[in-house]
Amino acid sequence: MENKYNSKQENIVYIGLWSIIFLSPIVTVYLKTMYDANAFFDWQAILNVQKIFFFYFCAFLIHNYLLAPLIIYKRNFRAYIPLALLLIAAFFVLLIATRPKMLKDMHEPFPNEMAMHDKGGKHKDPKERKRAQGHKGSGDFMDKGKPKGLGLLEITNSMTLLFLFGMNIGAKAYFKSADDREKLEKLEKQNLQQRLDYLKGQINPHFFMNTLNNIHALVDIDPEKAKTSIVELSKLMRMILYDSDKQMTSLPQEIEFIKNYIRLMRLRFTDNVTIHTEFPNNPPHKDIAQMVLVTFIENAFNHGISYMQPTIIDIAIRLHGNKLLFTCANTVRPADKNNSNEKKGGLGLANVKKRLDLIYGNEYKLDIKEQSTRYKVRLLLTLN
Repeated sequence: MENKYNSKQENIVYIGLWSIIFLSPIVTVYLKTMYDANAFFDWQAILNVQKIFFFYFCAFLIHNYLLAPLIIYKRNFRAYIPLALLLIAAFFVLLIATRPKMLKDMHEPFPNEMAMHDKGGKHKDPKERKRAQGHKGSGDFMDKGKPKGLGLLEITNSMTLLFLFGMNIGAKAYFKSADDREKLEKLEKQNLQQRLDYLKGQINPHFFMNTLNNIHALVDIDPEKAKTSIVELSKLMRMILYDSDKQMTSLPQEIEFIKNYIRLMRLRFTDNVTIHTEFPNNPPHKDIAQMVLVTFIENAFNHGISYMQPTIIDIAIRLHGNKLLFTCANTVRPADKNNSNEKKGGLGLANVKKRLDLIYGNEYKLDIKEQSTRYKVRLLLTLN
């Protein structure tokens, strides 16, 4: 079915064009009377022209709403061609049938011609009499009461009608193409949203399971810290559930979420873990993909912490105009040197990469480097 918005646009275009067509004889005669002292406002001639325009208009309506859809929407050429030819033939016959009446109207005395006569029925001036007689135009279309070239004008009008049909089909094809593009874009957005929802739905449970495991480890070691961790986790859950239906969030809100998560992690780990953070003051309220940055931070805590040796985690968010630079680096545990953070990150990191591709396309750059003792993530995003 044709899109209602595009159909409305198409009808507005047609109304505008036909309004111009029907007004053009009036405007033409009016301009002629302004610049020609001998010209007069001939309503009869205007009506004769508009009668022909009305025939065109009726044929256009039939073609636009009944015939053109056969080609544009159904591709039924076998039905369209004979019906279009039948409509043109009917238009041709109608013009022939009404032409004598219009010719008669054209040769009746004009109002200002009657004014040229005096009371005795004679012209006031021989020159005016000659011009008035010439104005009757008996030599142009009439010869002994019969019109010359009967059918020539009708053939020309029929060819014009054929051209009008072609323009109508072209216009409908254009609006249908715009409608198809709009539907395709809408479908692509729906598919994209479904894929994003699916990936986000996988990330959230993954995040909470890891966090709950961290809290579970604190229960036996330090019950008080475990209680505080539960409070911090509830803050994170509240933030996620509040925007659960959104793929994007504001940058200040995402930074606050990251800070809460880091506070939660500080409660669990010992003094052997040093966490350095750098966040912008008063960040602008620009959109950023939800839970993208925190997934890299979570990966650093889950796979970079060592209880046998000091661990350093560096987290920084820097802004440069509409660019955001995120870096997250952590030491690599000796036992895990042959098993990278990226591999152990598994589902979380894989889904984040897919989300970045879907949301940012070419507007981001992700660089992950792993050395013998250091694992670093560098992400450059364009903020909108």
